[in-house]
Parts: sequence; C-alpha cells; structure tokens
Amino acid sequence: MSPLVEKVAAFLNSQPGRLLFVFVEVLLNVVFIHHGPFHAIDWKAYMDQIQTIQGGERDYVNIQGRTGPLVYPGGHVWLHWLLHDITDGGSNRLLCQIIFLVVQAMTSFFLTSLYWKYVPQPFATCAMFFFTVRCRNVYVNGLFNDCWAMLLVYAAVWLALSRSRWVLALFAFSAAVSVKMSSLLFAPGLAAAAYCAAGSFGKLVIWSIPAAMLQLAVGGTFLIQYPVSYLHRSFELDRQFFHFLSHNFKWLPKDIFFSRYFQISLLLCHVGLLIYFCARQSWLSTPTSDKYMLLSMIFVSNFVGIAFCRSLHYSFYVWYFHTLPFLLAYVNWPFVLRYTWLIAVELCWNVWTPYRSDDQDGTCASPKASLVLTCCHLVLLAGVLLRKEPR
Repeated sequence: MSPLVEKVAAFLNSQPGRLLFVFVEVLLNVVFIHHGPFHAIDWKAYMDQIQTIQGGERDYVNIQGRTGPLVYPGGHVWLHWLLHDITDGGSNRLLCQIIFLVVQAMTSFFLTSLYWKYVPQPFATCAMFFFTVRCRNVYVNGLFNDCWAMLLVYAAVWLALSRSRWVLALFAFSAAVSVKMSSLLFAPGLAAAAYCAAGSFGKLVIWSIPAAMLQLAVGGTFLIQYPVSYLHRSFELDRQFFHFLSHNFKWLPKDIFFSRYFQISLLLCHVGLLIYFCARQSWLSTPTSDKYMLLSMIFVSNFVGIAFCRSLHYSFYVWYFHTLPFLLAYVNWPFVLRYTWLIAVELCWNVWTPYRSDDQDGTCASPKASLVLTCCHLVLLAGVLLRKEPR
C-alpha cells in the first residue's frame, strides 16, 4: 500500500473522517428531499389520529387514520402531537422533511460513533450506508415513526457502550419501545448486556425502574380510562399482517402465511436461536470490557428477530439495515462478499409496485424478491451461527 493511500485510509478511519461520513450522509438525504418520491401515507394517518386524540378521544378502539387504527404506544402519540403542532398539522412538508433529516443525521452520529470505536476499517464498512435508496425514502420521504424508534434504540446502545450510562440507556430504550414495539427485537441482547454490566438481577431491576415509569407516564391517560383497549392495540401481539405487503414471506401461499402453525414455528425458531446464542456465546457472563462482544449480542439478537419476523413491510427495513455492515464484518466475510450480499438485499427491498385494490396479490411486494430476501437472511444467519473467532 502506497504512503498516500495509507494517509487517506488513516484520515477516513479517524474522527474527522467520521464527521465527513455524516456530512456526506446528510448531503445524500438533501438530494432525496429534492428528487425522491414523497409518499408520506402513514404520516397523514398519524396526523388524523392525533387530531382525534386532540378532540378528546382516549379509547384506542375509536382512534382511526386513513390507513387504519392507531396501533402504537403512548410515546408515539405524544411525539406526533408535538410534530403535529409545529408542522401545521403535518402539512408543512419541507419542515417535516428537515426534521426527519435531522433524525437521520443524529442516527448516523450515534451509529458512526459505535462503528468507529469498535469495528476495523469503519469508513469502508459503513460506506455501505451510502447506497441505500429505501432507507432514505423511509426517512425523508416517508416520515415513518420507525425512524424515531431507531434513533432512540441507537442512542440507548451508544449510552450503554460508549458512555456506560446504563440507567439512561434503558430509559432511552424504553422511549423507543413507547414509539414502536418493534424496538423490542433488540431487547434480548440489550438485556443480556445490561445484566453483565449490573452484575446481578436485583441491580438490573433497580436500573430498569425509570424505564418502567416512563411507560406508565406515556400511557397513563389511556391506561386510566381504557386500559384493555390501550394495551391490546398498542402492543398488538396477535396482529395479522397483509400478505401483499410482506417483503420477506410473500413467496409463501396465503394459507401458509396466515397459518397459526407457521407463526408459532417462527416464534419457536426465534426463541430457540436466542437461547442457543445465549448459551453458546455466554451472553450472560460476557466481560463488560468486551464492548465488541456486547455490541454483537445486541445486533445479533435483533437480526434473529428480523429473520423470523412474521412479515416485513415497506418501512421495516430501517429496523436492521444500519446493523448489517457490523454483522457482515462480524462473520469475517471479505468486502466483496459483504457488498454483494448487501446490494442483493437492497435490490429486494426496492422491488415494489404501487398498490391497486383490484389486484392486491400483483402489487406492492414481489414474491420472487421476497424469496431472495429470505434466502439472504438465512445465509447471513448461517454465517453468524458458523462464525469462528479470527486468529
């Protein structure tokens, strides 16, 4: 390697290089604001629901938007109440997009802090972020609540690993769950890491008290008046997903997709693999000084949940996309294979046709792309399972 290349690589992998990376990310999102397709359908539904709540309704059963009922916890409600008021009821499109641009920039700040600290060749590893079209559309053109949930999740991981502020980390994670329940996919790994840091179950419970109090606070007004309605709708564990929207399992026949046996099988695989990783890699006895291992526990637990998720819809890509460069580095694949795999996944997520009510099965997600995506997930999961420590 020539001295010039070494100097460039050293700069890119330094903190100034990290700031350059975040700056490029922001610039790319600005381009998408100007040229990307604006499709904030769920955003409009959020605003409909907030207007109903502002009118005095507190029963989740009666809170509807143009795309369906309110199915998110109280944190989502109060966050979007604030956004509703500062964006003229959600109608100030440019301001909305700028807010989500800031959310994405903050997410990049926390993520790059972790990557630059714990991953070799961080710039080359994270450069994969530059190539995503779907995630940028989810942030600045879709305005989905998933973006806020992931910001809070990565803030929690950063507080835990980079600052050793575990109480604040668990509080931030609770805030993420209060925005969208999907954040719980990170919970097994984060809980195991927190247990290792606490040293005992009793201390972990004490650390978790502020997080539990936050859930009561954001859901309080709904819990007091309509507790059953709130708990059922905001944490709807028996929710049925749409087959035509499924990016990971549209290739399955409908009768299997909606089968209770299939759903139970996914759950058993999810739980079984988590138990396997916990036992095989000694998750509950990992030294807190081994931050790389703690980070891998958190990201692996989330990916296991993704691999066996009942359905992945349009915006769900952001649940795990930003962890993929870490996982691909974790399994020690060469850069060519990492980029090939990630490009295949990105292409699968970008195969999408506009919805038509007269032909649901032929619109939205693609059966062929969903099969390829499922295979990609299983290949990476196999890589994690078969991973050997580098010599």
